[in-house]
Amino acid sequence: MKYVLFFLLLISSKVHAADFYLLEPDNIYTDLYRYRSNRDPYLAPVDKDVSQGATFHIGMNLIRWRNYKLHWNNDLYFDQSRVTQQIVHAGYHYELGMNIINDARGLPRVELFKEHNSEHIMDTARPAMHFPVYDRYGIRLRIFP
Repeated sequence: MKYVLFFLLLISSKVHAADFYLLEPDNIYTDLYRYRSNRDPYLAPVDKDVSQGATFHIGMNLIRWRNYKLHWNNDLYFDQSRVTQQIVHAGYHYELGMNIINDARGLPRVELFKEHNSEHIMDTARPAMHFPVYDRYGIRLRIFP
């Protein structure tokens, strides 16, 4: 136990408060958009009335130490019918990732990630059906910049 305490004390003396951040917002934005065309077999026949939508994005670093970070990017998106003005399609997408190798400038070159995406149709007139959902994880090799 005393070796663990010594190790933690040694590490804490090397980590400066200016280098370490918790729950650091990286970017927050919203997109408002109109569809030029929209064809989706999962939405048919609801998609014929979908004309506009919005996305709300929150990107944050859960933990950052110097140029190494564990990030969590979230997107909520909604599509609206031009006929009824109701939301007919919604979804959630997030990515949880961590850079493990940086280049000399501190830019991430190799990252590990887990990604989730789910889409939902808000049409109660149709019988219950399965909605597209995927979860994936992998390694990202950044080429440029």
